[in-house]
Amino acid sequence: MTQNTKNRRLSTYAYLTIIIAGLLSLLYVGSNIIFPIIFAFFLALLLLPAVKRLQKIGFNHFWSSISTVFVISSVMFAFAYLLYFQGSVLVNEFSEDNKTAQIEPEKVIEDVVDGATETVGLSKSKKRSTSKAIFDKVVSFSGTYLGTFFSGLQETLFFLILTPIYVFFMLYYRMNLFEFIKKRSKEESRESNLKTLKSIEEMAQKYLRGLVVVIFIVACLNIITLFAFGIQSPIFLGLVSGILIVIPYIGVAIGGAVPTIIALMTKDSYWIAIGVASSYAFVQFLEGNFITPKIIGDSTNLNPLVIIIGIVVLGALGGVLAMIVAVPLFASVKIILENSKNYKEFALLLKNNITKP
Repeated sequence: MTQNTKNRRLSTYAYLTIIIAGLLSLLYVGSNIIFPIIFAFFLALLLLPAVKRLQKIGFNHFWSSISTVFVISSVMFAFAYLLYFQGSVLVNEFSEDNKTAQIEPEKVIEDVVDGATETVGLSKSKKRSTSKAIFDKVVSFSGTYLGTFFSGLQETLFFLILTPIYVFFMLYYRMNLFEFIKKRSKEESRESNLKTLKSIEEMAQKYLRGLVVVIFIVACLNIITLFAFGIQSPIFLGLVSGILIVIPYIGVAIGGAVPTIIALMTKDSYWIAIGVASSYAFVQFLEGNFITPKIIGDSTNLNPLVIIIGIVVLGALGGVLAMIVAVPLFASVKIILENSKNYKEFALLLKNNITKP
């Protein structure tokens, strides 16, 4: 390898490092502005086929865009209304200031303490005081956990208010983007750049359409589970746990933890909480191994490690909304790298395929 080649590679890596550092800094400073726009971009790609269909049946450019946005906005605000007010009710019921005397899960703590202290010979009164202290902390933590979770959810919903505006203008002026790429691209790279944009569009549409279907199926299964165990607000909790699967791995855990905590705090037997947790685990097993592969397939072709790192990093930068857009965003980055002349090899780090030695 010549010295010039080494220098070119070093300069390429340095340039890429500077770009990544700059992007992360920009996302950290302007996350509340940037991630809603990114979310709106992918939502616009999802709605694009509906806009084109309306244009085919006679709607002009403006009315096809505004009609599609109006319908999706109505659905979004209906969900926002349900999530906000039902979430507020749950927070009020399970906050520390609203604890009730009929909560029975202290038996669970007593059983655990009895088993753990059997060998050290604690007296019965000591065991009771210990289990009482632990139980009070669990209840306090659960109320705080629910409050923090739904507070973050409501904050995310607040930023989504601007989403319909973003989506409308992205759909209405979408051809300007294609024209911009045509005019700014060199003749030899123009076709490749347009192909990259088209690949991102197809990936996003396939992934997001499939994700909507998966969310609906998982939400229905979870609602049935919660009804069967007699958990309060089953429709709300089932919808939330279904929606949370848009955050791979982490969303699944949160979606199952919330109703399990509620079952533990409101039911006489801790076996109900165990049943809820087990049923959620079974539903997630079906989702991960049968439902999602069948409906979505490998439309993003992302390495699971990349997904986890992306969720953690973007979540730290922009919260819940950033975690939602992590998968399609990194899949788009992979497509851009695959179609790049200088950075094509970096796409291998993001792919789910195993390269043979």
